[in-house]
Amino acid sequence: MSDYLDPNNEELLKDFFVEAELQVEALESNILVLESNPGDSDAIDEIFRAAHTLKGASATVQMNELAEFTHIVEDVLDAIRSGTAEVNSERVDTLLRSIDVIKEMLTARSNGYVSELDTQQLRHQLVAMLKGSAEQPVATEGSAAGLSEYDSLELVQAAADNETVYRVEVSFNRDNPMNTVGGIQVFAALKKSGRVLKTVPDFEALYEDNFFPLVEFFVASSEAPDTLEQVGSIPDVTTAVTVSRLGEAAPVSEKASELPPSEAPSEARQEPAAAATVAHPPENSVPEVAEAGERRSGGSVLRVESKRVDNLLNLVSETVINKAGFNQLAGEFSDILHLFETSDHDFRDTLKALFDALPGYLEQMQKGATVKQIRKELISRFSTLYTVHDQFESDLKSTVTKFRSYAQNLGRITGELQEGVMRIRMVPIAQVFSRFPRLMRDLSRSLDKKIQLEIEGEDTELDKSVIEDLLDPLIHCVRNSVDHGVEAPAQRIEAGKSEQGTVSLKASNEGNMIVIEIADDGRGIDVEKVRARAIERGVIHAGKTLTDVEAYNLIFDPGFSTAATITNVSGRGVGLDVVKRQIEKLNGTVSVWSELGQGTRFTIKIPLTLAIIQGLLVRVGTEMYAIPITSVIDSHRIRPSEIKLIDNYEVFNVRDDVVSLLRLNRLFHIATDENKDYYFVVIVGSGDKKMGLVVDSLIGEEDVVIKPLRDHYTNAPGIAGANITGDGTVCLIIDVGQLLDLGLKHEMEQRKRQATTIR
Repeated sequence: MSDYLDPNNEELLKDFFVEAELQVEALESNILVLESNPGDSDAIDEIFRAAHTLKGASATVQMNELAEFTHIVEDVLDAIRSGTAEVNSERVDTLLRSIDVIKEMLTARSNGYVSELDTQQLRHQLVAMLKGSAEQPVATEGSAAGLSEYDSLELVQAAADNETVYRVEVSFNRDNPMNTVGGIQVFAALKKSGRVLKTVPDFEALYEDNFFPLVEFFVASSEAPDTLEQVGSIPDVTTAVTVSRLGEAAPVSEKASELPPSEAPSEARQEPAAAATVAHPPENSVPEVAEAGERRSGGSVLRVESKRVDNLLNLVSETVINKAGFNQLAGEFSDILHLFETSDHDFRDTLKALFDALPGYLEQMQKGATVKQIRKELISRFSTLYTVHDQFESDLKSTVTKFRSYAQNLGRITGELQEGVMRIRMVPIAQVFSRFPRLMRDLSRSLDKKIQLEIEGEDTELDKSVIEDLLDPLIHCVRNSVDHGVEAPAQRIEAGKSEQGTVSLKASNEGNMIVIEIADDGRGIDVEKVRARAIERGVIHAGKTLTDVEAYNLIFDPGFSTAATITNVSGRGVGLDVVKRQIEKLNGTVSVWSELGQGTRFTIKIPLTLAIIQGLLVRVGTEMYAIPITSVIDSHRIRPSEIKLIDNYEVFNVRDDVVSLLRLNRLFHIATDENKDYYFVVIVGSGDKKMGLVVDSLIGEEDVVIKPLRDHYTNAPGIAGANITGDGTVCLIIDVGQLLDLGLKHEMEQRKRQATTIR
């Protein structure tokens, strides 16, 4: 067997899982298209192609439970494609449940075991769909030809001394969903008990998508005929197995293997490796195929357009050329240094000669020589002092000009290379948005609502590391829109709306940020209802007046819900607080806008990537820190007199808003002079959750490459990672979210310690 066909091949399994995920997505999305437009031939062809590809790939890596189940689905899709089965809502439900089963089987395999999901009822429903069609499509039926006397003699002569050549005639079950690969399964089984010399039909024909009711296997083996008969019997695959010695008229074993699985001999129930099905493994025991699958889960795979890789190769080529230029410059600088040393030596020698000659010139002047004469003679002898460094200066200027040119070019290449590498990691947000048509269908049917999903900006790209953490927050927002936002059809008609509601998902770029909007045309947020619920839960005082924006932000509080009843969709107060926490972990923000009776819109803003961010560099004592620019609201230079104390909290008034202050030197225990004429305050946060960070100075904005911290630094409060600046200085990156949650607590503890020390 070639390495490529080896089911334990790690690279093969990686490719399989990536490809399988794509095929499943294609299946699900096109089935939903088919429900709304049964005559869409492109969707039908795409569905059938995806199922056929998935079936073949599964069989290649010996995931036979998946291949067999997909084969049944493929038959149903083929019936739909040929027009012998109609598309309706019930059949779409069955197909979607089948997709869920396929997903579970793939998940199980990737986690190291074979799914034990009971699919019997679903299989019956799929088969019923076939029986309900005009005619069930079956594979092309082939027939086995006889064997000539000459061929028989040749096969007998091919046997070793301890071997006998047997004719094993196998009849196959036409009703088996995998009837076209039964010959291959028996071949693999017989191979373990001998050498399969020939098959009728030919071995190549068995690999084609044809059903052969009878196949002859000619096996050279030292095993007993009964053993071959048992090995060749596979429950649900074969209906009869007959074994005879080649050249004999009567079979050695005529026991028909028409036994149900429960009555088959134990050896017969042991399917060959090509058809093995492994249940959940015991502890510390994982099948070989599963082990490779687990290895696959250790890393993700990116599919990248070739032109992006080509662009990187071009940039690397330019880098190599630039490197050659710098190497040449290094040689020129070496020559210039040598020239400087030579000219400097001449300069020193001439200068020494000048000083040595000065006493003589003074003596000449005492004897009556004029100043003009002395000057003329000095210029004549020592004028080279003016020009001794001219060549060095000229060569240095020329080389420095070249150096600047190469440095600028290197900066351009580095920038483009950085952008190119980041684009390699960029994937379209369609990978997330593609999950929502199915979710919307299930939710709307569960809540008995009519909702249309509109998707825009599917081609918008963002970092793969970001997109993997974006699905849950979006699901929570969509579920909220479907359950709380869009009204039931009767309520919409009563409100003068169409009975079908609309939920839209939209993505777009805004600078180095991605903006995602989840909007609905439902009932909107009732500010008074939110206010009453907040008072009931003790979130706000009964006398507090809320603006609309403040009321909207209350729905992000943990456990907050205005749902009258708890359903399987919402009402438990779990969801939007999770959204906010998840988005803030991505250095993003989430806001909500609503108009009563018209609808609600959630707006999520997240950076394109978490690997490189824009940071505001600040200095605290001798240390430097970077604050993500997306969390910075503004900065101020204030005098100590502008800092006020309220309940032992230091605060600062910013445009009629009171902001709590946190001194980073106290939080991180950095020695610094607090008796200054002025401080710098960086206001960070979002919405109504803000804080002022007191620092010694502002350095400026800079691209920050985030490096994760290891070991004991990992749990440092308020630190998200580290960055190395251009001069090699390590700069820690502030985790603004942690500071907002923990900073005030640390500040109070610090003040208590200081008060205790003073007393």
